[in-house]
Amino acid sequence: MNKVIFDFEISGHHSEYIDYILTFLVNDKRASDNYFFILHPDFFYRFPYIVKRAEECKNVNIYYLEKSDIDALKGLSIVKKSFKIFNIMNTYAKKMKADHVLLMSMNIFQLPLVFRRPSFMVSGILFLQFYRMQKKSFKEKLKYYRKYWTTKLYAINPKIKSVFILNDELTVSFLNRAFSTGIFKMLPDPIPQHVEEDGFDLYTYYNIPKEKKVLLHPGAIDPRKGTYEIIESIDLLSSEAFSRYAILIVGKANQDTDRQIRKRSALLRNKDFVLVYDNTFVSNERLKSMFAQSYAVLIPYKNPEASSGILGHAMTAGTPVIAPDYGLLGDIVRSNGVGITIVETTGYSIAKAIEMLENIPPFSTEKISDFIDSHSTLYFAERVMGDSI
Repeated sequence: MNKVIFDFEISGHHSEYIDYILTFLVNDKRASDNYFFILHPDFFYRFPYIVKRAEECKNVNIYYLEKSDIDALKGLSIVKKSFKIFNIMNTYAKKMKADHVLLMSMNIFQLPLVFRRPSFMVSGILFLQFYRMQKKSFKEKLKYYRKYWTTKLYAINPKIKSVFILNDELTVSFLNRAFSTGIFKMLPDPIPQHVEEDGFDLYTYYNIPKEKKVLLHPGAIDPRKGTYEIIESIDLLSSEAFSRYAILIVGKANQDTDRQIRKRSALLRNKDFVLVYDNTFVSNERLKSMFAQSYAVLIPYKNPEASSGILGHAMTAGTPVIAPDYGLLGDIVRSNGVGITIVETTGYSIAKAIEMLENIPPFSTEKISDFIDSHSTLYFAERVMGDSI
């Protein structure tokens, strides 16, 4: 049989997930079918070590989307974009004579799968779903029920085999019960065990005074992750916290977000605060070092339904987090006792949480160890590829 793994994105966790699946296919003797990876056109140049791993497996082939495919998505409305990317995926899948396609990010495909019945079976990873969304305002209710009906309609598509939800058994149970189906399945968000970058010192590299305690905000930078509110919190800190901490924002941001971060940083009243912003992609090894050398990790995300690989990295390093009190992240942080939660993502709430960091009780190493063990990269790959093997 021919199995296609399709991923048109490249930032954040996308490369890591592809790496875990490739490693699994190379090492697993059951992987006897033909596997075709259809990836972002820049993947080879950004991650040659991952591509090289595929050479060890004769039944694995890697192809790249044309740059024109990615360019064709620019400037489109979300509806037009969703059908355009579905058509691109469908064209490649048919070319590979696919029997099954795994969508590494299913979100954009939800609406097309309400109407389209492809010639192959489909599975996908859904990163944002509606169950944990807030419904306080009319706009929030409208968004909730729009997603509810979209999910209800694509859930009856006979070509969908599995929809994976990261870390959230509660949501999986609700979706299967609400729509009388069994396609929704819990997928542990993998926590990789990277090694630290040899010789990397966060303080020296970013010229941060040694007496400062670094608060790290890493990953693909996006306003939905509370980045602007983190900057806003600086002017709201007590004088003691102001002198004690430094904030490091590191990760790729798009042009608009980059411009806003620089603008808001320049408008801060407290010019003496150590705020470092590095708009660059960071290797796994360097990221591992950053988690180990930071005092806390800031993940005040605005989407209560979202999971976060960053949380897993922080837990592995034994570094506390500041996260939202609501949604999946709040559940994980509270149940494992790994940080401070905030009721809303505002500069004021973040500032108050920063001031409380000194009072966090010690972690339960046994509880964290159990969580990490159940979220291994091998188990992730076994689970997500279970439909295909």
